[in-house]
Amino acid sequence: MRLASLIVAASAVGLPAYAAVGPEIVTWVGNDPGWNDRLGVTLMRQGCDLAPIDCLRRLTVAAKAQQVSRWAVAVKRDATKWPDEALEYSQRSLTEPLLVEIDIDDFLSAMKTWHVSTLGRANQVLEAVTRNVKHHNARLRFGITLYEDELDSQLIAWIPTETRGRVDRVSLYLHYRANAANYARYLADARRLFPGADIWAGSYAYDRIDYLPCDQSRRRRCSVDEEIALYRESLRIQIGLLRDGSLAGIEFYPGFFGLEDQWQGWGNVRICRPERRRECVENTRRMRAIAAEELETLRPVTGSPAAILR
Repeated sequence: MRLASLIVAASAVGLPAYAAVGPEIVTWVGNDPGWNDRLGVTLMRQGCDLAPIDCLRRLTVAAKAQQVSRWAVAVKRDATKWPDEALEYSQRSLTEPLLVEIDIDDFLSAMKTWHVSTLGRANQVLEAVTRNVKHHNARLRFGITLYEDELDSQLIAWIPTETRGRVDRVSLYLHYRANAANYARYLADARRLFPGADIWAGSYAYDRIDYLPCDQSRRRRCSVDEEIALYRESLRIQIGLLRDGSLAGIEFYPGFFGLEDQWQGWGNVRICRPERRRECVENTRRMRAIAAEELETLRPVTGSPAAILR
């Protein structure tokens, strides 16, 4: 019985949601529930651009379908709404046991938008958000998503140290497959910028050949063989860092594990050209098989799921 199954079982009999022991194994929403069990999912993320009460209603429906009881909501709201809604999430989280975290996906992009819309007061908005998340519930977490080519951004360096110190979690993704070998250095940079945060390794478990160049400097596309090989390399490096305690978890994007052909992202020609759709789906399935295979190296031959990694 995997960790996700234990969480569901505890919830069904009225016990508190399972607090993950060892690493967080995270995916975005939309999986075949059997894959949640196969991966050992401990937490799931869902994006929402609605008011908190409506996002939490969506979360409740998704939790039942996905059979996972710990959730993070990636909030997509403008600067005028974020501080008050962070306060509301803090209040509602006291009676919504599914909610573990609220977060900002594509953090640097959000900060750029806030700087424009608030005439340079993005840092004040972020400070209010990080404080308000904890106002009613000190256990509610605040997270962000970053990419390796954003770590040297002045916009991040200009955030006051105290504010960066209140970020609880950073998902650190690779924009460029060929940067995989440098992941440990990127991790060190993220930890320096956000010293109080748990770092999750972001893992793009889908075909990105059309989306971005393979190599950051040469701007060329990956071949299929490179795409698969570099994905495996990055995941092995990340799992090694997870095993030695350098990382707190791994987050897979997108969801739709086991339902790869149903992901709505394939409708975006920038993500996958229509003539490549079948190849994109098949490559993605190969990556998911690699993810399941590599995650098995974290698990003991015998013992309870709670002993995955200590």
